[in-house]
Amino acid sequence: MGKLASSIQAPVDFDGLLNTGLQNLMNLERLYKNGDIVKKREIIGSIYPENLTIDGFGVRTAPAE
Repeated sequence: MGKLASSIQAPVDFDGLLNTGLQNLMNLERLYKNGDIVKKREIIGSIYPENLTIDGFGVRTAPAE
């Protein structure tokens, strides 16, 4: 327990993270249209991270349980 209490973490820049996230969101369409297949997969995977499957014929996610 002493190690946990004594660890020091750098403060998180929430304003910077929020601004970066909003800029990325506002540019999402442009990034997708101009991106190669790897970039498109990264974007889709960030939107649908759970069990995304790209099989050459289509893209699907796992069915809801």
